[in-house]
Amino acid sequence: MRTHWFMPEPGFAGYTCYPVAYGRYIDPEHGEHRPDGIREYNLHLIFSGQGYVRTEQGNVRLMAGQGFLYAPGQAQHYYADPSDPWDVRWIHLQAYDLERLLDLRSPDKVWLFSFSGFERFEALHEQLCQLGRTYESVHEPRLSAVLYELLAELTRNSESLAGTSLLSHQDTIRSTADYIRRHCTQPLSLADMAHTAGYSVYYFNRMFKSIMGVPPGRYLLDCRMLAAKKSLADSDLTVKQIASQCGFTHSSYFIRMFRTYIGMTPQQFRLLYSLGSGGKGDVITTED
Repeated sequence: MRTHWFMPEPGFAGYTCYPVAYGRYIDPEHGEHRPDGIREYNLHLIFSGQGYVRTEQGNVRLMAGQGFLYAPGQAQHYYADPSDPWDVRWIHLQAYDLERLLDLRSPDKVWLFSFSGFERFEALHEQLCQLGRTYESVHEPRLSAVLYELLAELTRNSESLAGTSLLSHQDTIRSTADYIRRHCTQPLSLADMAHTAGYSVYYFNRMFKSIMGVPPGRYLLDCRMLAAKKSLADSDLTVKQIASQCGFTHSSYFIRMFRTYIGMTPQQFRLLYSLGSGGKGDVITTED
C-alpha cells in the first residue's frame, strides 16, 4: 500500500512549518537512496514492522514506536525489511528553526528517535491526509497548524535513541504535574509530590526537572502565582487573604516572591488589571 499527497506552494510565505508532501507506506519494496538528499525535511514515523536506516556507524534497525528525520540536503538511505515491512507515515516539510524546536544536538546527522502516543500521531497525520483529499487554498493555515501540532507532540513525546530513556516516565510525571496544579493552594511538600508519583524524592526531583523543564518546587510556585494572579484580578480579597488562599504561609514572603517573579507588587498587578477592566480603578487594598 502506498498513498501520497502533494501540496502546492502556499500563498503565504510566513508559516512556521508547512507540509510539501506526505503519505503512508506498507510496502516490502519501499526504500530510498538519495546521495544529495532533498530540499525539505524528511520525517518518518513507524507504527508497525521494521526497516533500516544507514548511518555513519552502519545500518540501524528501527521498529514500531521509532522514527527518523533528515534535514534538507542530507544524504538519505533507508529501506523496509522485506520480510516484515514497516507501516510508516512520512512527511516532507518546510520548517523554520526546526532544530531548535526539536532540540537537535547534531542537526547535520540523521536523527533517530523513539516516540510514544501512537494514537495522537496517527490522528494528526490522518488530519493532514483528510485535508489533502479535500484540498482548497483556504486549508493552508490548517495544514500548517496541524503539522505544527504534530511537531510539538514530537517535541513532548520523543527522545533520541542515543539518549537516556525518559518516555516510560512521561505520563506519570505529567499526571503528577496536573495534580500539583489542581492542588497547588494546599500544603504540598516535595515528599508529598514524590509520593503522588510513586518515586523516591531524589528520583522524582530528577525526573520532574528532566521532563517538565523546572524543579517541582519551582513548578508549584509558578502554579500558586497563577492562582494569585487570578484572585488579584477577579476578587476584592486583601493581599494577605490571597496569600493565605494560594498556599503561602506569610504574606511578606508572597509579596517578595511575587515581585521577584512577576516584576511588580501584587497591588500594582491588581491596579493594572483593575484599570484595564473599566470601572474598578478606584478599588484600593492594602498589601497586608
